[in-house]
Amino acid sequence: MEVIPIAILFSQVKVQSADQSETFLISGIPKEYEDLTESVQLEWFLQDIDSDETVQVHADAYLYGEGEVVNATHAELCYFLDRIRLNPNFLESRCQSAGSNDFSFDWSPGELFGQQLGS
Repeated sequence: MEVIPIAILFSQVKVQSADQSETFLISGIPKEYEDLTESVQLEWFLQDIDSDETVQVHADAYLYGEGEVVNATHAELCYFLDRIRLNPNFLESRCQSAGSNDFSFDWSPGELFGQQLGS
């Protein structure tokens, strides 16, 4: 049986509003708001915003391993979080940079991922 080496792709994302910021991991490389909509951490972050504002996003992408590139699974993201907690230099020492991306999106507190609350 042939073993195919893989490189796991994930990003460390920082979202920032006028008065708060949050950092979390996500699979792949987010390039727009829609790429973040499955993130529970983003949902929690947005729930704390109480006025219309623009949210800034910065994503640093990383590859863990070498070979065919695949997006990280939820379990792999949990593993990377544990590794980062044990070794704050994990990303720099064990992963390869895969670039970065910046974008922003407008947020209204009456919306949750593009849907009215309570709908």
